[in-house]
Amino acid sequence: MWKLMLWCWDFEPSARPAVDYVLIMLKGLVGQF
Repeated sequence: MWKLMLWCWDFEPSARPAVDYVLIMLKGLVGQF
């Protein structure tokens, strides 16, 4: 999963905001548990 995200991050710099958004969502989900 992380490798895929990092690959997308490197492959498509314009997708960085989307990656940051996903990371924020993941942190929120982890925070609930």
